[in-house]
Amino acid sequence: MKDTYRINIRRLLLLFRNCFIVDKGLLIAAAVFTSFLILSRILNAFSNDAHFSYETLFFLFLYISGFLMTIGVNIELHDKRKPHAWLLLPASTLEKFITLLFLTTLFLSVGLAVYMTVASHIIDFGVALFFHTEINGFNPFSITILKQIGVYVAIQAPFLAGAIYFKKHAGSYTFLILFIWGAMFWIFSFLLGMFFLGDYITPVLPGFGVMDGVVELRDIDTSYAMTLLEKLKYAMDFWKPLATIYYWVLSPILWWAIAFFSLKEMEQ
Repeated sequence: MKDTYRINIRRLLLLFRNCFIVDKGLLIAAAVFTSFLILSRILNAFSNDAHFSYETLFFLFLYISGFLMTIGVNIELHDKRKPHAWLLLPASTLEKFITLLFLTTLFLSVGLAVYMTVASHIIDFGVALFFHTEINGFNPFSITILKQIGVYVAIQAPFLAGAIYFKKHAGSYTFLILFIWGAMFWIFSFLLGMFFLGDYITPVLPGFGVMDGVVELRDIDTSYAMTLLEKLKYAMDFWKPLATIYYWVLSPILWWAIAFFSLKEMEQ
């Protein structure tokens, strides 16, 4: 039990190093991304230096890389053609989980941001020498970038859990579970809202009426609807921070807990 939750910094660093050495795909991915950046920036320079968005490419690279790394985790853990050497490494379950979490979230997002910053400035400098364009490199500290990294971490959490738990088709099963969970959540929220606020909400919902034997769509009382929305604004002000805490904090922690105990069960 103690070995499961024990953390040794030296052993954890060795585990990180082992993952970096084994994963040769990082160099291939960096070469492909760099080539794509150079080609895109040159083509943009030919179009009279129209606005070039490094932020869009960053989001594209981040989600593609995260998806590929998640597939790699699933293959490394469940591929029957491999002897499960990674699970047999002399490290605790918590150390192995921290390694997987670090590689697919913090290392990927921060490492890609550093890479984009350096590569964009070098590429922009080279393009400026030949095409006399302005140097507008990637800014990793913009609010948009930091917010999108947080969104990626929140989205990546259930897919990491799926990659560890499911043996095959982890991405498809994870999508299906998230879809079912989302549908159940919204149906439950709607039914709960109608139960407590049905008498207030029903008048603003479109309905059908019969006039002179003809079925017509009833008009909505606009003034009543605006009054209701104004009253519900206070409820939304209370609900919004709770939803934010759930999305950014509670939900990722829940999925990470599922991922950790799934990994622990695999080692038993």
